[in-house]
Amino acid sequence: MAFSRRLKLDLLTTSDAPKQKLKRRSQNIALSYVTDTIIDGQVSLAEFGSTSVQNRRKAPAIEWWDEPVVENSSYSAVKVENITGNLFIPPALPPATTTYAPPPQEIMLTKKERKKIRRQRRMAVVREIQEKIRTGELPPPPPKVKISNMARVLNEQMVANPTEVEKLVREAERKRREAHEKRNQDRKLSKEERREKIVNKVREDLKKACVLALFRIGDLSNSKLRFRVKTNAVELHLTGMCLMVFGQPGMQLVLVEGPPQNIKKYINTMTKRINWGMPFPLQAQAAPAATGESSQQSDQAQDPSSSTQPSPASGSASLRFPNQPMIPIETNFCKLLWKGVVKKPTFREFRMDCVNSSTAAQNVLQRMGMEQCWKMAERDATSEKVEKMEDKDQTLFSAL
Repeated sequence: MAFSRRLKLDLLTTSDAPKQKLKRRSQNIALSYVTDTIIDGQVSLAEFGSTSVQNRRKAPAIEWWDEPVVENSSYSAVKVENITGNLFIPPALPPATTTYAPPPQEIMLTKKERKKIRRQRRMAVVREIQEKIRTGELPPPPPKVKISNMARVLNEQMVANPTEVEKLVREAERKRREAHEKRNQDRKLSKEERREKIVNKVREDLKKACVLALFRIGDLSNSKLRFRVKTNAVELHLTGMCLMVFGQPGMQLVLVEGPPQNIKKYINTMTKRINWGMPFPLQAQAAPAATGESSQQSDQAQDPSSSTQPSPASGSASLRFPNQPMIPIETNFCKLLWKGVVKKPTFREFRMDCVNSSTAAQNVLQRMGMEQCWKMAERDATSEKVEKMEDKDQTLFSAL
């Protein structure tokens, strides 16, 4: 236990030391508030005194939570009957942002596990049928007699008349085979149903991710190449456009968008399967400068995509795909420039466009919001030219 001197206690009780200490604290708090407010630039120093700050908010006569139990806005009269033992619990407010739990991940089963699940499912169906046969809900099936077991199942009849028994067994086998084929045919989807099923699958995959791929092709004057480019895109249910520019070899663009799996197949087709150096059709080789209707009709017959309708960006109704190559056939190429995920599809179908200048091509892509594709193709073409020049210079230097 610690004792204090009597003199110290007398000074604390008789002097104004505590009051002075409290006053100094209040003045320091006021000065710090004034300093912070002036530093923030909200008010000027002239609005405040040196040591005092006015109270900017007056205390209310009563608090809002006491209004139901007081009268005349005063604590002097209290409604005792309104005071109960119940507690007021305010309702919980919803959060400002709603967070959802991530969906459960699909379990990838092995081939052995999938076979086991299928076997168990089929066994359950067979047990259910057997139980209905035991209870009398279904009639028992006839014995499944085959050529291999007819001597054991129909022993007595086989001895009496083997020819007739064999005929009956073969007839039963034929009926079972026909019933099996009929069930398969009834379960088979029609052509329209199969197409609708594929389209629905593509739509579901597009909701998960939409992938855009950009190709740069050397020359698309060959109608066979244009036919392959469009047909493969349509068969894979892809949308996009094939943009061909006159007088711009190496700047023929193909943009396709769709589900990831379909885009993967299309990229494999464009970069590996199509022979970009294939020769032109025989009619085009026989009449290279043909301008009559016969050559135009043969070109349209070989390539449905080479329509005579004017492109909206061409500005001319006479623009057609040319029949002569813009570059040597053996140097033709197809290069994948970019592939990535986009927010949503831009095109409604796959179409073929033919324009007469790079400006018109940029306008077409700008209307679709794809102007960066042309810039990307130009950069790639420029870098390719620079690399070829460097290789040529290196070859000359090594020869020297």
